[in-house]
Amino acid sequence: MSTVQEELLALTKVKPKAGESAEDFTVRVFKKADALADADAQNWEALSDDAQVWVNKNKEALENETELYQPLELPEAEDEPEEKAEEAASGEQEKVVAKTVSKNGKVAAKPKSGKSTKVTAGRGRKPNIGPLDAKIKVLSEPPFRKGTLRQKVFAKYKPGMTVAEARKAGIPFNHMKYHVDNGFISLGR
Repeated sequence: MSTVQEELLALTKVKPKAGESAEDFTVRVFKKADALADADAQNWEALSDDAQVWVNKNKEALENETELYQPLELPEAEDEPEEKAEEAASGEQEKVVAKTVSKNGKVAAKPKSGKSTKVTAGRGRKPNIGPLDAKIKVLSEPPFRKGTLRQKVFAKYKPGMTVAEARKAGIPFNHMKYHVDNGFISLGR
């Protein structure tokens, strides 16, 4: 089990259900982690960078109905009765068919492609770096090695660029906050 999975399971306290597939388990863990992070920013900040990447990549995968990013392994069930363990080992256990309930209460079959249904809860946790129309001023060149992703992102800043323009250029909010906090850029009117 990966450290990201251990971290997410510790945060969400999600346990696998009997007969649940690894994909369905991964989706349940994602939804719980996403809901906890939306409810309290401290939950989001408590996650490691790798775990945050996992949540964000799976959000994109579910929105775009593409393959999940690093599906989780099904952990061994704790205190599983011997009878159920024997059934699972012998392969006699029935498969559970996942179904989706729509807003009007009707049950819809799982998509034929095996892809999960779309999740609509947004990330919404951008660092508070100021208004989107604030002008960015480059104060100093950061000590990033040439050719690294950090250096390439920083090179996207242009004179007189606003926060909104920087975001459209592909500079994430958390990078801008890091650059402001470390004195590489400043924001003004």
